[in-house]
Amino acid sequence: MIRSARDAGCSLVVARSIATSWSSATFTGARHDLLLAGPATEALDAWLSSLPEAEIALRGHLVADVSVTSVQREPDGAVVRIEALTLVEA
Repeated sequence: MIRSARDAGCSLVVARSIATSWSSATFTGARHDLLLAGPATEALDAWLSSLPEAEIALRGHLVADVSVTSVQREPDGAVVRIEALTLVEA
């Protein structure tokens, strides 16, 4: 996720990352709750708007779903919450 942001010109850091195991009848993976922080820029806005459709490379996994659940803009930057579902590739 950070690599995708960096490639889009955003300088973000992971403030919090929580992963919870997930499985269905046919897939295994994890649900991720990420809190990212960095400068509030036009590049950040563009990256966030493109994120739900982005192809995000993650070795050994497929990013099946990603959504931006909140964006808090503060005088010194932005805090972004992202939820994602990753599946283990067979």
